[in-house]
Amino acid sequence: MIRFLLRRLGHAAVTMLVAAVLIFISVRVLPGTPLLAQFGQHTDEVQMARIRSQLGYDQPLWKQLWTYARQVLRGDLGESIVRQNESVAGELAKRIPATLELTLAAVVIALPLGIVSGVAAAVWRNRWPDYVSMFGALLGVSVPVFFLGICLKAIFTSLPTGYRLPITVSFESVTGLVLVDTLLRGRLDLFWEGIRHLLLPAIALSSIPTATIARITRSTMLDALAADYVRTAKAKGSAWGRIVWRHAFPNAAVPVASIAGFQVGFLLSGAVLTETVFDWPGIGKWLVEAVQNHDYNIVQAGSFFIAGVFVTMNLVLDVLYAWLDPRIRLH
Repeated sequence: MIRFLLRRLGHAAVTMLVAAVLIFISVRVLPGTPLLAQFGQHTDEVQMARIRSQLGYDQPLWKQLWTYARQVLRGDLGESIVRQNESVAGELAKRIPATLELTLAAVVIALPLGIVSGVAAAVWRNRWPDYVSMFGALLGVSVPVFFLGICLKAIFTSLPTGYRLPITVSFESVTGLVLVDTLLRGRLDLFWEGIRHLLLPAIALSSIPTATIARITRSTMLDALAADYVRTAKAKGSAWGRIVWRHAFPNAAVPVASIAGFQVGFLLSGAVLTETVFDWPGIGKWLVEAVQNHDYNIVQAGSFFIAGVFVTMNLVLDVLYAWLDPRIRLH
């Protein structure tokens, strides 16, 4: 097990290294520079040349990459190029809780709803619950998140969008998670306000993972319900609900857990569009603004963070599978 874990850690480290190099190169081959975004149409070539030299943009790409790598290894993500004296690491730390809270809320919606829909579709195969569940799943993976967000904002006009609490409320957060902090302080009024602000973006963000989990659950449950042990349980006279949830579902849950784990990483990428549509103050909206301003340091830090979440989830799932099935360690 230790050898397997070390091998997977090595793979994760190599993956993160390749991702960091690709991210670094990608942001620099795009048209435009942060200096043009900063100076606009009224450019001062002399001043631009001086700032370009200070930032090291006049050096070869490999040298810029080496300088940035040494800087990151010291724990320094640099400062925003467009916003003076703004620490990238500090701003990233401020925005992670907002994205984390939105992602967790989407998971809380997607996981039970997707599982229940998938189980219902499998149990009542080729009947109306199956048709309704699979139509909803097809709709969920087909409608773009940003379009669904716009529709939700237009339909549910009574629910607030933008920010995490009303802008008139003065509330000092401790953990950065608004719902947790409001409960810790006993502010149930602000807790429900946080729910109201979080509801629409969480529903929009959960649409694709809900549909994916529902389809995978239906497929695995159909195989489980056709197994011999289910027929044996029926012959013994076990209740149908017990057969479904105590016998069939546990055996169908491993692929569902795998897909659910991967969806956490995909939710972060989907949060870029969701946060932009709903003006949610998280990493996604921050990245969009940085891309528009060609702010290299912010784009690199945010993209590297999302890549790190993907790699970490893959590592956790690999270790979990190896623990559940020792045969995996041999591969």
